[in-house]
Amino acid sequence: MTKQIFIIVLFCFTFTGRIWAQDSSAVVDSTKKASFIQRTMESFIDFTTIKTPTYSLSMYPVAGYDPQRGAIFGIKPLWTLYGNNGKSTTVATEFSYSSNGFIVAEAQLNGYTNSNWNIQSTVSYNRKENQWYGVGIRTEAIDYSTFSSNEFLFSGGISKGFNNLYVGLFFDIQSVGITNIEGDLFTPDIIGYEGGFIAGMGPGIRYDNRNNVVYPTKGWYADFKTLHYGAWMGSDYEFSTLSIDLRHFNTFGLPEKNIFAFQSVFKWSSDNTPYFRMPIMADKNSLRGISNPNKYIDNNMWYMQLEYRRELWWRLSACAWVGMGNNYSEFPNDFFKDIKRVYGFGGRFRIDDKEKVHLRADLGIGPYGDKAIFLTFLEAF
Repeated sequence: MTKQIFIIVLFCFTFTGRIWAQDSSAVVDSTKKASFIQRTMESFIDFTTIKTPTYSLSMYPVAGYDPQRGAIFGIKPLWTLYGNNGKSTTVATEFSYSSNGFIVAEAQLNGYTNSNWNIQSTVSYNRKENQWYGVGIRTEAIDYSTFSSNEFLFSGGISKGFNNLYVGLFFDIQSVGITNIEGDLFTPDIIGYEGGFIAGMGPGIRYDNRNNVVYPTKGWYADFKTLHYGAWMGSDYEFSTLSIDLRHFNTFGLPEKNIFAFQSVFKWSSDNTPYFRMPIMADKNSLRGISNPNKYIDNNMWYMQLEYRRELWWRLSACAWVGMGNNYSEFPNDFFKDIKRVYGFGGRFRIDDKEKVHLRADLGIGPYGDKAIFLTFLEAF
């Protein structure tokens, strides 16, 4: 694994150096010598996108695959309301069905007002066919139980910005129903075995001086949030969570087509946390290389990832990343035990020139030969 990661990083720098060495005039101006493929894609974008001086609305069909969901078909509308100082409002939605019986209906809002209020919200329904590997798995996850779940989620918060510092209140509400349990690993002693309702609320504080919230090329982002779930909000379970999310973006003096993005995340949860609210480190935005988010979970989790992003030509960009993380129950005993490492490549297709909104496709390679493919909007972080 170490050798593979070294080769990928070396490839990124070599590839970048070749591009820097090219004269910028060698890049074909698509407005002057547009190829047939360019003209076709531009026509497709015009057909699927509504653009005005203040907003854009894109609706793209989606076809993909991942080991958990199988073949995926659906549509991904994205609405972007252009804002000032690099703070645009986005509403990213998904409506999809997969060959393994998954149904996803989701809308994610990240909105900014002229008076520097930030409103975040996620509303979703998921029907899942789950694979359960157990809590606290440190090595390769092979054996699993299966069960079906219907999950409704409403989460978000509102915060007020004082220049680059945001202070706010956040909430998380979720209802989970579980059926069709098969296998010996998902047992009644697991907290959340019967599903249930959870509701929590708590404060958050964030520092954000990124030059653009959609596609930053420089700046810092630091987010701290803690929520408490209890009977006072009607929750079936009483527990607490805490999360820290640190990010940095920099070109290190290179042209802005070259971006280095770093993220470090730490999450903790108390002992009575139901399994469906334990922190995960594997999804489209975290360690892209682990095929199932249930493979490695515990009450606590951390991960770090470094991504290199490069604009190539026309609307196309590429990226490469490395990452590592771990799930653990006790600090420091399990913190560095059996660390999971991932790496991968991704392609980007820019659907909005003004805000550099991308449709992204990522292929990640994880521990023990695991793989994962993601097709979605916006950057991973």
